[in-house]
Amino acid sequence: MPFRERAQMSDPKLAVTVSDLASATAAINGGAGLIYFSGQVYKRAPRDLFSELTKAWALGQERGVPVFAHVERITENHVLPEIKESLSKQQFDGLLVGNFGSWELLKDFERPIHTDLSFNVFNSWAADLLAQAGASVITPSLELQLSQVRELCQLSPVPTSIVVHGPLESMVTKHCMYRDQGCEYQCQSQGPLEICDKKGYCFPIYFDRWCHMHIFNSRELSLLGHLDQVKASGVRYLRIEGRTKEPTWIRRTLDLYRRGLAGEHIEIPGEFTKGHYFRGVL
Repeated sequence: MPFRERAQMSDPKLAVTVSDLASATAAINGGAGLIYFSGQVYKRAPRDLFSELTKAWALGQERGVPVFAHVERITENHVLPEIKESLSKQQFDGLLVGNFGSWELLKDFERPIHTDLSFNVFNSWAADLLAQAGASVITPSLELQLSQVRELCQLSPVPTSIVVHGPLESMVTKHCMYRDQGCEYQCQSQGPLEICDKKGYCFPIYFDRWCHMHIFNSRELSLLGHLDQVKASGVRYLRIEGRTKEPTWIRRTLDLYRRGLAGEHIEIPGEFTKGHYFRGVL
């Protein structure tokens, strides 16, 4: 039976984006309340990027964890039929969509729809529009301050989900640096790469199966030290970005957030960003 949102939930649940079955298993075993399964976006094999989705969904069914298919925010016309055909062979509870084009194409599956960051929801009018179109959960813009997220949660007709941890995409470009060198799919053997600026900040680059370059922030996001404020905002799901991570990282990070949500003071080594949640964009 398709997963449906339940009304009246107290503490937020942890959602995780994953790329493969091993990571989905680690997330489910680690206490995730929702899985967004994107498939092998950053690899060309297997040919069917959602080939492991049904197995992940079956594990989720056993544990009571919904597994959604995650569709990229950039989906060109020639890619959409491939995605729809792949999903038609799989079992899943819902869809996390990144644009109206993929939403329109995939609505025939009649599954709950969650909207991704790329819809750039900044106010309750945008939330109302997406809810009227059929979205059951929205993901606000990363440019909102946490205080604005709280206001949005109070006004939105549907629950909200925010990204709280992991690598953040800064840019997706259709131009691939290898194209000018004579493409022989070097991205699959040499990636991921880094580009570094004059200040020494290095930005990871991943290459997807459709020859787009994904440039990530030099620092990963973490709100581990601010979970009391996050919980007070009223969000339904706290999302951990694990698509480029190993299963051990996913399991460990989930454990940290579960402990943090339970009230334990958690500190982790390394340099992280808090994004715009506490400083805004102006």
